[in-house]
Amino acid sequence: MMRQHKRWQSIAAILLACIVTAMMTAACGAGAPSASYATEAQRDMAPAPAAMNPNTAGGGEMYDGYATDEMAQAESGTGLKSTAAPLDSRKLVKTLNLDMQTIEFDKAVAAIAALATEMGGYVEQSSVSGNNLYNDYASSYDSGYESAYYNPRYASFTLRIPADKLTPAADRLAEIGNITNRSESISDITDNYMDTERRLETLQVQEERLLELLKGATDLEAMITIEKELSNVRYEIESYTSYKMQMDKQVTYSTVNIYMNEVIKYDDVRIAPPTFGERIGDAFQSSIEAIGDVAQWLVIALVAVIPFLLVWGSVIALIVFIIVRIVRAYRKKHPKAPRVVYQPQGVYPPVPPPVPEAPKSDHPEK
Repeated sequence: MMRQHKRWQSIAAILLACIVTAMMTAACGAGAPSASYATEAQRDMAPAPAAMNPNTAGGGEMYDGYATDEMAQAESGTGLKSTAAPLDSRKLVKTLNLDMQTIEFDKAVAAIAALATEMGGYVEQSSVSGNNLYNDYASSYDSGYESAYYNPRYASFTLRIPADKLTPAADRLAEIGNITNRSESISDITDNYMDTERRLETLQVQEERLLELLKGATDLEAMITIEKELSNVRYEIESYTSYKMQMDKQVTYSTVNIYMNEVIKYDDVRIAPPTFGERIGDAFQSSIEAIGDVAQWLVIALVAVIPFLLVWGSVIALIVFIIVRIVRAYRKKHPKAPRVVYQPQGVYPPVPPPVPEAPKSDHPEK
């Protein structure tokens, strides 16, 4: 009975120490920002593991000769630290978004990949879509008509560039193509990062105390309980360590998202709105270009029809020539018989009436 009573006392002491540890871990995480205000960069990272639950961490008896209060005091010694940090030491995640145009698509794709390597970064994701700029079998379904001359390609990239080289990289990208849109965002994850560090410190202290308890344990049930608890603590340490490494990666390497499309010529950029005279000039130039486009299409249509006219005209002429030769040959072999007018016997043509004589004049000519 005495031994069972001591075991129950040990179990109660262990549960009390676990509850204190859980309360300290939850207190360390109280300064973390709520999920509703989490930034996009923080949501992309792996979620931080939850604080250890003493109710599910595994129960049992622990060796009754060790002071669990000392472990709780050691864990509480880490304390809560101020989350304030100087600006130069804050953890900032930078993201740059670029929309750009290029006339030389293949060269631009190769230049972007080479730039990432040159800056000490890498290409995290890339994709190219669309056919060649001039493709005879391309069609434009959006506009509803066949387009055999213009079908541009598109490309998207996700680059990871060292944070200290983000500005030079952006300047180099502006030389590769025409930047039409640029946006940059910065996310501060300092509080989340410091909170993760404090949780790791608490868990590491707890791991050390559990190892000390495991070395002095002689009871089998107590050893099993300590090992279960130690396994849970080590799992959380690995999870928080991985989470911290991901945040370090986000801070060290900035993200550059690029969307690039192929064009025949770059868009004109105006600093000020066009004047009335400039609008008239643009309208006149557009009309001249439209007339030129129509004339080109007419010439192209004529050139496209000429081969058909030659082929089908030759076929029709050959057919007519053959038919004429056949008809002439037939007529030559089968000449027409002379036409005979048949008159029945006893029937004669009518006699014309007599011509009246001219009246004689009473005055003969002298």
